[in-house]
Amino acid sequence: MRTVADYLRALEEKGDVELERKLAPVLVQLVRDDKVVVDVTPLAGTDVDKVQDITQLPVYGIVAKTTNERVSIGRSRSADVTVHLERLSKIHAMARVCSNGDLEIDDAGSKNGTYIGPSKVDAGKKMRMKDCGTLHLGPYPFRYFQPKSFVQWLNRARGSEGPTLTN
Repeated sequence: MRTVADYLRALEEKGDVELERKLAPVLVQLVRDDKVVVDVTPLAGTDVDKVQDITQLPVYGIVAKTTNERVSIGRSRSADVTVHLERLSKIHAMARVCSNGDLEIDDAGSKNGTYIGPSKVDAGKKMRMKDCGTLHLGPYPFRYFQPKSFVQWLNRARGSEGPTLTN
């Protein structure tokens, strides 16, 4: 697993264009661990991390082996994207990056639900989210980025304004 700090270092070494070219779409986990989220639900309107330092936030690449392949996300080591958060299901959701850059999400029958913004994603019913959108897997918020917007977000994070979790 890589963190925002890893990508900030890569940005320093490679520059915007090179990093953007090498990146896949990513999900940034907006909480560091289970201890930060207690009873936060997607409908509560809280999707920002409680910590000041975003550099330790995990970043997960959404990389499919073939075009149109769906990627599994969950806490199981057998998931394509393994996220170590206890309130995620073993296979929590399926994701596919669409040709226009949207992320198509399908809940995999998870116990704690999947949400795009305030909308619940029902199992078997795919929903799409736009670049820079917020996804909740159970109580945990994630931000979806295409490579270009992720590099822009990293540049804002290292800029004089300081780190920010909002667009």
